[in-house]
Order: sequence, then C-alpha cells, then structure tokens
Amino acid sequence: MIMKRFARIPRNRSSRAVTASWLSAVVAAPLLISVAVALLVKDAPLAGAAENKGFCSRPHLDVGDDPPHFKVRLGLSKTAVAPGQKLVLRVENYGTGSVAYGYTYRLTRKTGSSWREVPVGPFYAARLFAQAGSAGACQEVRVGRKPVPGRYRIEKEVWLAEESSDSSRSPAITFKITSGS
Repeated sequence: MIMKRFARIPRNRSSRAVTASWLSAVVAAPLLISVAVALLVKDAPLAGAAENKGFCSRPHLDVGDDPPHFKVRLGLSKTAVAPGQKLVLRVENYGTGSVAYGYTYRLTRKTGSSWREVPVGPFYAARLFAQAGSAGACQEVRVGRKPVPGRYRIEKEVWLAEESSDSSRSPAITFKITSGS
C-alpha cells in the first residue's frame, strides 16, 4: 500500500522531498496520537470515579503560613484495597512553586526486608502539572489482575516546572493489598 502510494508520485519530485515528507509523517503521527490520548485521558471519567469522587474533587490543599518552594507528596484514595478495587494516586503540591511530572510511576512490593519491583505500564508521555497549593490530576494505579496481598510502595518523579528534571525528587507512599476475604 505504501509503495503504491509512492509509485503515484510524479517523477519530477526528488527522492529527498519524498523521503522528507514520508519522514515528517512518520515523526508527526506518534506525536499527534500522544496529544490526542492525553486529551482523552484528561477529560475521560476515571474508572471507579464514583468511589473516588471526594478524593479527586478536592484539588486545593492547606499549605500553612510559610510553605517552602518545593514540597510535594503523593496522595492515595485508600490505604488498603482488595483485589479488583480501584486505587487512585495524585501528586500533592504543598510548595509555592508549580511542579511537573508524568504518568510514570514505580511500583514495588515488600518482600522480607527488601522492596521488589512490580511491572507496570505502559504509560503515555504526557507532562502534567500541579500548581502551588493544589493537587494534580488523579491517576488510576494498576497492580495487575491477581496481585499478591501485602505491602506496596509507589514512587513518582516530580520536579519544579521552571527547572529541568535534574531537580527532581521521588516522593513515595505505601499501601496494602488485602486478601479480599
């Protein structure tokens, strides 16, 4: 199909122009798809939204009288969930500067005295923001179809919006997956 399409291009066009237009289409397509997905995810109702409505609808945070410039933490809709229940994560910005972050998070499970990584993803490459004194967008945490009961930890890279990700911090929060019985 692609070869037939190029076969119809008039012979007076140079091969460089054909290659450049094909290359720009190949580069632009994933970018357009990721922007469209980010917009859909932003406006789409969150799975289990009814049970997380209170958590996700309160974006304003009480930062106190003299907050630091860069102070973030992670918030969870619940501290314990049974298999099949929804768990929602958000970045909470208690500082005076805006922060940036992505959908990516790292999930680990407590095994003995150490933490072992649990595979998660894939994630969209969108950049999200949380303004000073507010919480960012809610994000569903995926722990797999049949998660092992136990203690889990989520880490997420967050950085000041006006700086590069070199200034990042990785706040973490723990939760428990129960046996469901």
